[in-house]
Amino acid sequence: MTRRLVHKEERSTGQLNPQKSGVWVSAFGELRGLKNIPMHRQVEIAPYIIAQADKYKKEAGNPFAKGFDKKLTGGVDGKVAVTNDLILDFTVNPDFGQVEADPSQVRLDGYQNYFEEKRPFFIESSNIFKYQLTRSEAGGDYDADLLFYSRRIGSSPHGNVSLDSGEFAKIPQNTAILGAAKFSGKTRKGWSIGVLETVTQRELATIDNGGHRSTQLVEPATNYFVSRIQKDSKSGNTIIGGVLTAVNREHGLDNILNREAYSGGFDFLHYWKKKTWYIKGNIVFSHLEGNKASILNTQTAFEHLFQRPDAKAFSVNPNRTSLTGTGATFKFGKIGGKSGKHGEVFKFETGITLRSPELELNDIGFMLTANEINHFTWIGLHYQQPFSILRNARLNYNHWSRWDYSGKYI
Repeated sequence: MTRRLVHKEERSTGQLNPQKSGVWVSAFGELRGLKNIPMHRQVEIAPYIIAQADKYKKEAGNPFAKGFDKKLTGGVDGKVAVTNDLILDFTVNPDFGQVEADPSQVRLDGYQNYFEEKRPFFIESSNIFKYQLTRSEAGGDYDADLLFYSRRIGSSPHGNVSLDSGEFAKIPQNTAILGAAKFSGKTRKGWSIGVLETVTQRELATIDNGGHRSTQLVEPATNYFVSRIQKDSKSGNTIIGGVLTAVNREHGLDNILNREAYSGGFDFLHYWKKKTWYIKGNIVFSHLEGNKASILNTQTAFEHLFQRPDAKAFSVNPNRTSLTGTGATFKFGKIGGKSGKHGEVFKFETGITLRSPELELNDIGFMLTANEINHFTWIGLHYQQPFSILRNARLNYNHWSRWDYSGKYI
């Protein structure tokens, strides 16, 4: 329970939580004495049917743009409470037609854009599956990197279609998700569990040449798997966890896409002195399997650029059929503690985050670039009590330094 008086800049809580503590949720009051809660078998099944009609300007000569299209489809969403703590969500041929469109974004530096997940199936329990490689208080581009980025599932097809004169093509805008299941929750003993399994459809482009039609593969059938586990102990002062992801594709676009992509990691967090001090870190890896062409594409992609002339720690090898990379983050900080004469509290965080040249996460994750060693430091002085004409004040300092794996200062 909390009461806030905005005009006095005051907040009253049912459980004492001084500003200098540096924590919020973990200082909430605890409700005790609830035992032997009966199991409730919650089951929700939501089938649906969609009828869609699109009217638009007809394109002369294009058999796929007649001015009117219609579509009828259906599917089912479901939820089953396996226990009071663990939920199984599933969907067959999910409909994301009502999801808000993404804003228009353009980056001129070559890096890929990050878009927030808006599909309900993937949003629920996303906190369990989220695995940020860094997440520093100083902030930086590296904070965007994720081991699992759900927008990879059901994205636009990767294949291209080359058309001759007089040919027209109908290309799917997105890869259809045939089915997905998610098992997630947190047990009373402090175990957070998340397992996600998704299968996407093989997508074909239809090509018309004077009435004669053929098809071309633009996206192979793909299986995506994610598993995440964490364990809280010592009243949440120590948390350890692990994650494992896998992407497996059928044959068909082997010269463009990797056949297999695996990644995983181990992470830890430990607080002491009433959660005033902490140390946090993780170690991650990635492993790709494919043919020579797909692995060469990865080596020369913008995230790696093995072909650049100043490279010293690596070089392009057109005969490789696999890549294995690693990454890590270690940071140490203080988020609370005793206040000074004017109620000021000193806080800081410093750390290092690494991406080896061969680390590749973009089959199922999000990674801006590899071959980086980043150091970051954030220092903050927070005046929490009114003084002079100020209610409160914050002074912050940040710095960043970056090297590549050859030792070159960037």
